Amino acid sequence: MSPTQRIQHSPSHSRATSRRRIGAATARTAIGTAAAAAIALVLVAGGLVTSASADDADTTTTAVTTEAQTPAAPVDEAAASEAPASQVATEVAPAAAAEAPAAPEASVVTPSSEKAAPQSPPAEPAAACIPDNGISYVYNKADNSGSITVTDPGSVSGALCTPLYISLVTWNYTTDATWPQTLDTANYLFVDKAGTYPFTAPVTCGQGDVYVHRLHYIVPTATIDGPQLWEDFLNTLGFSSTTPGYTAMLSPLDCFGEVTPVAPELVKTGACGTYGSVTPAVTEGVLYTTVFDDKTGAYTVTATPAEGKHFAGDDQTVVYKGNVGAYVECPTVKVEGDPEAVPQVCDTENPDGVISGYITVVPVEGVSYSIHPLAGGADIAVTSTTTPVVPGTYEVTATANPGVILTGVTSWTRTVINEAISCDVPTLAFLSAAVGHIDPACGVNPTNGAITIDPTDGVTYSIGSQVLTAARTTFAPGAYTVVATAPEGDVIDGQSVFPVRIASAPTDCGQLTTLAIGDPGTLASTGFSGMPLYLGGSALLLLLGGGLLVWSRRRSA
Repeated sequence: MSPTQRIQHSPSHSRATSRRRIGAATARTAIGTAAAAAIALVLVAGGLVTSASADDADTTTTAVTTEAQTPAAPVDEAAASEAPASQVATEVAPAAAAEAPAAPEASVVTPSSEKAAPQSPPAEPAAACIPDNGISYVYNKADNSGSITVTDPGSVSGALCTPLYISLVTWNYTTDATWPQTLDTANYLFVDKAGTYPFTAPVTCGQGDVYVHRLHYIVPTATIDGPQLWEDFLNTLGFSSTTPGYTAMLSPLDCFGEVTPVAPELVKTGACGTYGSVTPAVTEGVLYTTVFDDKTGAYTVTATPAEGKHFAGDDQTVVYKGNVGAYVECPTVKVEGDPEAVPQVCDTENPDGVISGYITVVPVEGVSYSIHPLAGGADIAVTSTTTPVVPGTYEVTATANPGVILTGVTSWTRTVINEAISCDVPTLAFLSAAVGHIDPACGVNPTNGAITIDPTDGVTYSIGSQVLTAARTTFAPGAYTVVATAPEGDVIDGQSVFPVRIASAPTDCGQLTTLAIGDPGTLASTGFSGMPLYLGGSALLLLLGGGLLVWSRRRSA
């Protein structure tokens, strides 16, 4: 077996070599595999190792490297010069192995042929906020509009590291030159997180600017006479944009003094009885003249610029022409008849109930009615000829519907009274009626004919329209009909109509005065008229004569 084969296969050599590998792991890692191979080649060239395989070279290199770091025991140079090279290498290795300290297992270095594949570097941590390279914008100089886009690369907060304060400002020319300018509008936009922020600030006639600041809004002055130091434009911060250049625009100078005419406001005729109308616009710097025929509806409105003003383009006269419709007369209607008010009354069929009062109207085609309570409250819609209402005073109004003209009286005041003061059902009473009469008589006390009643029985007695109120009422001879009527709620028990005939006076009573019904000159006691003194005197004489006769008889006795 050759020396080289001994080194490679000797068990004691292998154990020593393993210990040397463990001890030399740090040095080998530092200088790399290439440096170890170079040392091995030097040793071979010097005669220490005659030949070795790839593994032997690695093993020998490890041993030599270890020996370089670990002092070796003294060697007899004479003996070494006479010994074979393989023997010298064999003796050096154990000496070094004996002195090298053992390394912990965790420090074992895997041979180059057994190294693991390299790993990818660890991912960088997410940013805390969105940096400025996530900001981009577009700007349209034609109308001073655009948008700002903030793209989040995956930050922790989803917000910009430093927000944007955007000022959208427009200015107006004061002459037909660029400067000076007066402030027209100022609006503000806050950009602080991911998203798209559109903006627009239309310019009338002047300049439009988009400013930006990182700490606050830029508030413009009332006027400017040229570029200002405080003007920080959006484009100056270096954000990404597909529309490079200043975020500002200027209107053409010929816009100064330019005015635009506006078409007139039109109202076309609708139903009959209505006129159309034409109302010219009110526009600063524009003069309008109007010609309008309200009967035919034809109109012409001519617009021209005022002094010092002009329209866009070459045409400085604008004419608006048309027709809003001709006027048409409507047919006329009239309310025939007046509204009526019906009182609120008791409901005789329902104890303690009432029947509501109401207002009636005359239905007329093309006419609507409304009822307004004068005491206050909402109007009452009329949907039929009768409308129930509570007691009170109302104004009834008739209104023409579209397509008709209402003539005549259109408003009335009506009062609905309350007759249902007490709706308690009365107790029903049955009353008896009686009628008598007296025929004319002659004698000591002659009488005229009369009709007799009981005025205290609660019954009303009447002959036609004459009501009998006395117990005895004189009537001339003839036929009469007396009607007995009970009070409301009561009834006549029995006969209520009484035929009466008063006979003519006897012929032997002398001349009796014929009396008319209800003659105030009638004397109820005698029936005579015109001889009160004669009758009184006769009675007095009779009484006096009787008295004298009695007195005479008593004296004789």
